[in-house]
Amino acid sequence: MNEFFSQWVNYYILLAIVLALGVVYSYWRRRENLLQKHGDLIKELQLKERKLNELYTLQEERNLTLETSQVKLQKVNFTNNKLLSIMAHDVKGPLKFMSNLASLMKNNYELLSEEERLENLDIISTTGNKVFDLVQNMLQWTKMQSETIVMQKDPVHLKSLVQEKIDLFNSGAKAKQVTLLNDLHQDTYVWGDVNMLGLVFQNLISNSLKFTRSKGTVRIYSTYELDEIVEIAVEDTGIGMSVLDVERLLNKNIHHTTSGTSEEPGSGLGMMVAQEMIAYHDSRIFVESKMALGSKFTFVLHLVN
Repeated sequence: MNEFFSQWVNYYILLAIVLALGVVYSYWRRRENLLQKHGDLIKELQLKERKLNELYTLQEERNLTLETSQVKLQKVNFTNNKLLSIMAHDVKGPLKFMSNLASLMKNNYELLSEEERLENLDIISTTGNKVFDLVQNMLQWTKMQSETIVMQKDPVHLKSLVQEKIDLFNSGAKAKQVTLLNDLHQDTYVWGDVNMLGLVFQNLISNSLKFTRSKGTVRIYSTYELDEIVEIAVEDTGIGMSVLDVERLLNKNIHHTTSGTSEEPGSGLGMMVAQEMIAYHDSRIFVESKMALGSKFTFVLHLVN
């Protein structure tokens, strides 16, 4: 009897162990399934997060592209408005003046003395040169706005370049009785684009001559030379500018123009071109000016060693 009871006890113990193992296994399987589902859910969430990040990045790129396009469009509109304004006032006026003066000479040629003819031809020549310089500035400025200008750096002999530009203004300076001085050192060579630097000096000399009265002086010289750089100055004894006028002159977003001491018209474009072309040479134009005493424009260039 005891042996029979003992067998049944062992049987129930074994059954209990099997049931316990079954429960444990069932729990383990359920846990594994839950972990698998949890892992799959995490992967799905990570995939969705990655896709959202990609969409966000794509949207950011589109927004940036749109903003860039808007900036370029505003720049194009500003350029077009600027050029149309100059064409309407600063080009049309002188061309009409030359046309009228030429017609007047043609219709009254026999009545004019030789001196009057030469005087009128000199006026037409001077006006034509000014229009040509203005158109040249417009073309260069347009290229810079559209970022199509190509810079070529070569050794440039400053004194020769400046003298070439001074020669363009000799007749105008003589008429105003203004002295143009080229006091640059003979042996100064700099790295730069000769055409760009030529326009810089041409615009600065033109600007100084424009605002210098009779018996005045416009002087181009170097203030100092170090191992690698030289500072160039274009200084005049003109009417000078107020602090506000200097700020307006250097602000590319403001169309600032003033008539000269002999009522010479201005487009406000020359200084903008000079500033941007000097920027291509890793430099900038600084202005010092005092009312009734004159102005000094300075910038640095890299020397050729």
